[in-house]
Amino acid sequence: MPGRRGLTIDEQRSSSSFRFEEGRGIISGIKTRAGTTFNSEKLCVVVTIQRLGRDGKPTSDEPIDEELSYGKLAKFHPGHTRTSDDENPADLGPEGEGNCIYTVDDAYPDPKAKACVWSKSLELAGVPALLLNGYMPNLLGLDAQWTREMVKYEGLTNEKGETSEGSNLIVKKGDGNILNLGEIIKRAGGRAPAKGATPAANQTATQATALAGAENAAADSTDEADLKALELLMTFQGKTETRLAQKDIGTKLVRLLVTKKVPPKLHRGIQVKFGDKAWLHEQASALGWGVNGDEIVIPAGE
Repeated sequence: MPGRRGLTIDEQRSSSSFRFEEGRGIISGIKTRAGTTFNSEKLCVVVTIQRLGRDGKPTSDEPIDEELSYGKLAKFHPGHTRTSDDENPADLGPEGEGNCIYTVDDAYPDPKAKACVWSKSLELAGVPALLLNGYMPNLLGLDAQWTREMVKYEGLTNEKGETSEGSNLIVKKGDGNILNLGEIIKRAGGRAPAKGATPAANQTATQATALAGAENAAADSTDEADLKALELLMTFQGKTETRLAQKDIGTKLVRLLVTKKVPPKLHRGIQVKFGDKAWLHEQASALGWGVNGDEIVIPAGE
């Protein structure tokens, strides 16, 4: 049946632009949309990664968009929902840009798809399956050591008739490579990892308490995050007119969360707000700022 589809290992089914270099990076933006160039007929999960230095602060590198194919647009569309547990998202059609995955005909993703290879590495590194349910804002702010892995795509051949292979973005293998795993697990209502325990062992304990704790954690910080998000947005106004695209806004936000010492419990709520184009445009209009396509036009302040 049509509806939501996720990224968990259990939801992948077999059927017949990696760009980020190895290192530490934080997910500053994530969305679903049709791919570009050779991925134009596929739904992609587009992950924006801001490189971080050893001190955990953003470097001067431009953020990079990783376009990870998920499945054919004939089977999957971008979807939109306001909450992680909404099982009836809006279908935005093949040309939309959303925050979740909508399955058109009850299809499942192939484990060979780039988005699935990537998400499998997240799940094996300890990210709760509850947060890989296809609602992309769940993964905002994830801070990890990334690498690439050459993957053979069995059943797919290149122009020479050989088995196709490609370079896939994944979390570096081994324990401790998601640097804020405790915070990520708490989003699902679980406990932070026990010292010395493996991600797999912690996953079991996390899933058992996930649903009950998630609602309470969200309710406690939503209002505070909303107010802080607006406060941070207002700091974007400077002495000269500024034009910021969605990706630039996400990068600027990552820096502000560090420099303004925003409590970690508020990060995800704020990032969800900033990742919502409708919210950004609404607030920009209320502040007397301009909106030009994907850009926010911020006039010079007094």
